[in-house]
Amino acid sequence: MVDFVPDGEVQARFRVLAEHTSDVVLLFSAKGTVVWASPSLARVLGLKPDELVATQASLLHPDDSAAAVAQYTEAVAGRRLHYRNRLRCLHADGSVVWVDNSVDLWWSPTGELLGATASMRDVSSEVAALAALADSERRYRLLAEHASEVVAEGSNDGIMTWVSPSITAAMGYRPDELVGTPFLDLVHPDDHARVVRTQRNVRDGRRSDLAVRLLDSSGAWRPFDIHVNPVRDESGAVIGRVACWRDAEDRVMVEDALDHERRRKDASWSSMLDPLVIFRLVRDATGEITNVVYLDANPAALWALGVERDDLVGRRLTEVTTADTAAQLLGWCREVVATGRPLAIDEVRLNSVTAGGPRWYDVRAVAVGNELTYTWRDVTARRERAEQLAANEERYRLLAENAGDVVIRTDSDGLIAWISSGVTRWLGWDPQDLVGTSLLDLVRPEQAADFAGRRRDFYRGLDEMDDAGILAEVRTAAGEYRWMSGRGELVRDDAGRSMGAVGSLRAVDELVRARQELEALASTDSLTGMLTRAEGFARLRAILAHPPRADLATAVLYCDLDRFKRINDARGHAVGDDVLVAVAARVRACVRGDDLVVRLGGDEILVVLTGVRDLSDAMAVAETLRSKVSEPLVVDDEHVDLTVSVGVALAEPDEQVDLLVARADAAMYRAKEAGRDRVVPTGPELS
Repeated sequence: MVDFVPDGEVQARFRVLAEHTSDVVLLFSAKGTVVWASPSLARVLGLKPDELVATQASLLHPDDSAAAVAQYTEAVAGRRLHYRNRLRCLHADGSVVWVDNSVDLWWSPTGELLGATASMRDVSSEVAALAALADSERRYRLLAEHASEVVAEGSNDGIMTWVSPSITAAMGYRPDELVGTPFLDLVHPDDHARVVRTQRNVRDGRRSDLAVRLLDSSGAWRPFDIHVNPVRDESGAVIGRVACWRDAEDRVMVEDALDHERRRKDASWSSMLDPLVIFRLVRDATGEITNVVYLDANPAALWALGVERDDLVGRRLTEVTTADTAAQLLGWCREVVATGRPLAIDEVRLNSVTAGGPRWYDVRAVAVGNELTYTWRDVTARRERAEQLAANEERYRLLAENAGDVVIRTDSDGLIAWISSGVTRWLGWDPQDLVGTSLLDLVRPEQAADFAGRRRDFYRGLDEMDDAGILAEVRTAAGEYRWMSGRGELVRDDAGRSMGAVGSLRAVDELVRARQELEALASTDSLTGMLTRAEGFARLRAILAHPPRADLATAVLYCDLDRFKRINDARGHAVGDDVLVAVAARVRACVRGDDLVVRLGGDEILVVLTGVRDLSDAMAVAETLRSKVSEPLVVDDEHVDLTVSVGVALAEPDEQVDLLVARADAAMYRAKEAGRDRVVPTGPELS
């Protein structure tokens, strides 16, 4: 093998070119020794050329070195003249520099390798940009795929090229059923023209919004609000579109309801049972209201006043009613205008022209500008019945307050005497099927004792069961259970003796579920699902306070992942999080359901083993855990080397949580010092 050394003229030309290029140029001998390095080496990799010359030092990142050597060996074996690759080099400051490497091999006429030249171009910015672009595209897809609204991409000719998975929940289609089909195939025929105009606007580069009816998988037309944005290439030309479809059923329902309300109000004027008139205020020179003039009146008001509309409109109040009534109404008009607040008076006594005497009325009035709307209702009959209804007022008040719930009336023995029809809606029972039975018969058996105790105290007057009520699972007619909240009040006779009770039940499944979810979130780590440090220590404290039987013990395993910081530093925290999730699953697979798995923080995990026979039992579980965690792990298509150091401690009688955990922690550090990836026990004599 002969070292490659260019002749003087060739060498001079080569160096002139290399010294004036931004790329790093290296000249190697056949033995791999650096013969010459361009000055750009200092700018790109922070090394002086003379530091490299006459050495075989490698500039490559350790993870790329083997592949690069293999590629070079293959090129030499195949007597190739040239090859390229992209790899990582290490800067003098330890940072990573991505380069595109172009290698030329030099051969003698007899086929002997003379040497090689390598030209390395810094492409770190390009690699970073590509990574950022890939991450941006991933985030966009992830956002689109998990959005509740439908996101769709399409070509300029209206063909759908991608549809988010939310299309299934929104319209019943699978995404692949729509990809490749024209959007117009889904559009209601009456909406085609508007859609075509919108597509034309988008092709011209304009954002557009439209409301359209689309055909769902069941054959029904569904309203959607769609926002469309053009998609452009690097030159700015429109190459497609992206659209967001939002279910518009709620909006359409609201608009329909508003339209219906407008029509209903128009109709209500003539169909109102209560009289209603509109007055124009008459003022004197000082602005004082001296009278009012009738501007309009509904049919009920005309009948109550005993006049025709043409005989009423334009007349003054004092010309139509009695003097005392007119004075009273004018006083109310002045009050409404002065305060700016609507008038609402119930059961006021006024003289009636048509009735020929006094009657009782509820009156309402509101001023708008220089006009006042006034309505009244004759409630004489209601007032006359008031005393008649007084005896039943308490019962009807309770029923009215609980009308939206399941209302129950029980007798003095606690048996259901009457139950509202709401029990059918909430629990599926026919009301008659429950009359004569006890609500206790429907309570989940595990909760029956507590429920019976509360009910007993209630009937004795010891438990008011008002706002706080009672919470229990109640059996439905289908045999399932629903969480119901109950309130009640005793009904007593004049002597104060209990005649039974009136109460209500309200379904609170969602409230209970929300509370349970909040409790779970407070006690578990959001990333791994392991118990939080606070929750884990609280449960361990309870376990130590109530130890298992004499022949069993409690043990703790203090686990710490080896060199986990390197994974975070080299691969990023997202990969580190994925590793922690995988480790949590592996640890849980090694323990029983009664054992605790706690994340202490970072990569530290505490395992609490309940009911072990001795330290050797705990050591066996720890060894299984260590082996399981060390099994091959692949994250993002890349292998992750992972081991764990475990310290084991067996709880002593009356030992405090902090001391027990500290002993296990000390054992774990001894495992680290002994070389990591091992299990080390400790006892009270080692603490």
